[in-house]
Amino acid sequence: MGTAVELLLPDGAPLAELPAGSARRLSLTPHYVYDLDEDRDIGGRFAQVDEQQRHAAGVYLDYQISAERRLLMTVNPNYAEVESDIARDSINNPFDPYEPEKRELFVDAREYFRTLNEVVYTRTIVEPDVGAAHVWSTPTTTSGLLGAVDSQTRVYMPDNLGSDVVTLVDNSLSFAFNYERQSDKRSLGMLGTLRTAEDYHNAVLSLNGTGNLGVDDKVRGQLLVSDTRYPQRFAEDLCDSAGCTELPPAHDCELGDCATTPYVQRADFDDTLRGYNLQLRYNHDGPDSLYWARFYDVSPDFRADLGFIRRVDYRALNLAYGRKWYFQANKEDESQSRIRAYLIGGHMRSHSDNQPLETTFGIWGEFRGSYQTIARVGWQHRKRAVNRIDQSDLSAGDNAPRFDEHYWQWFFQTSPFPAWTLHLDGRWGSVADPDNLVLGNMRELKPRLQYSSDRLDLMAELTQRHFETDGEQLYKESFASLTALYHADNGITHRLLWLRDLTKRDTDRWRGDELGRETSQTLEYTQIFSPHRHWQLMWGVRLVSDYESDIDERGLTERELYFKVQREITFFD
Repeated sequence: MGTAVELLLPDGAPLAELPAGSARRLSLTPHYVYDLDEDRDIGGRFAQVDEQQRHAAGVYLDYQISAERRLLMTVNPNYAEVESDIARDSINNPFDPYEPEKRELFVDAREYFRTLNEVVYTRTIVEPDVGAAHVWSTPTTTSGLLGAVDSQTRVYMPDNLGSDVVTLVDNSLSFAFNYERQSDKRSLGMLGTLRTAEDYHNAVLSLNGTGNLGVDDKVRGQLLVSDTRYPQRFAEDLCDSAGCTELPPAHDCELGDCATTPYVQRADFDDTLRGYNLQLRYNHDGPDSLYWARFYDVSPDFRADLGFIRRVDYRALNLAYGRKWYFQANKEDESQSRIRAYLIGGHMRSHSDNQPLETTFGIWGEFRGSYQTIARVGWQHRKRAVNRIDQSDLSAGDNAPRFDEHYWQWFFQTSPFPAWTLHLDGRWGSVADPDNLVLGNMRELKPRLQYSSDRLDLMAELTQRHFETDGEQLYKESFASLTALYHADNGITHRLLWLRDLTKRDTDRWRGDELGRETSQTLEYTQIFSPHRHWQLMWGVRLVSDYESDIDERGLTERELYFKVQREITFFD
């Protein structure tokens, strides 16, 4: 089970068998959606979201051309029934969180574009009007073509100390191709992407390959080059306050009191940006030992806007060495348990000015064995830069002071009963805060409980973070979620999602203007019914309530009610 309970429907009656020797199948699934999707500021009036049509019709095509080839296409899709994201931003993480894909077509297609770097990250395609993919796979060849016309433009703008997101209501086009040949001992592939909008383009070309040096040893590599041109509106969307691109930034534009950001500088609209990304990996994973070496070299002007590349302008080396031991932990276990211990070290420097960004050393121990248990505990020491003092200056060195972090980190998972799985992850120790450029004490706990049976899937998750400096709490984060999926005897599937987010800050010690307290709650309920194996009816409601301490008011800020009907029409050749 992933980070969210996905939409799962009970199996219908089996389809008619294909004629002997045929693998061809064509299905068309037209749909109609009524979507009342409204939002407002607290205390304001509700209005339909501009980008969301109240009445919409579309179609999804799935054409299995042969056993190896498949064509997918969607026209005017509506994803109202897709569950909201559970991934949240954290104050302590300056990089944007990864959001898993849950949408039809993109879930099926994205596996054909995987490389060392995630150059095709389909969540950058936000509101597609049309999307299409042609995928092809044989024992020796994998190929994919992907294209989308999007009514929005989303770009992850990378820096070497964090990332931010450009989101504009601009029509954009996205294209990707991948071709890879495999053999027993090696593979070689080529991948390319292109994104365009008014006065904007980003093109990426990649060569990647793997080689097996033996049973336990493998090398992998990827080289990417890019060509990018940004318009001024991209940089403007990244400003901390409007108009930061109109005038030169103030001298010594200090963090917390500066309209511009490093991401505005990275979205340079005066020049065409050209760069490269090189990644090389060697990995040994044998019966008794493991070790690896990884090298990264990413130039300042490299961009992969259809992908999930959150860091540029750096060079890094990462090394590890470990040993393995096996024993019988429980006489009822079918196989032996394993203990693994390893050392990890790494160093990262800025590509543009060769200043140190991060030096890391860690020691880890891991157990895998009885009851599907995985227990990993490690101690980390990192001398790390987390942000810049002068936000208008991209240099590191004295402008990006490094902090001595040292903390314990652990990951734990066990399944003592077949239906139940327990996770308990955490972190405890000295960690630097990028928003305030201070070193403090972090206490982080992330318990998660999952239950899965034929009819019911449940997941409850909690994230608690407390960050203290000088013996006083600087901020607290609490993220709770509950997801449930139930298949009733009458053929109806019920899905429930509840989210609650709480953030508290000590504004007297905070750099810049932030709210002292923010809370948000989301409640979603969806019901899915299949009266016939080709028909599907669904309806749902979503409510979002927010609280903001600056106005000391709580209220409903989003409400959505939708109904969707779709019918699958299947053709056989």
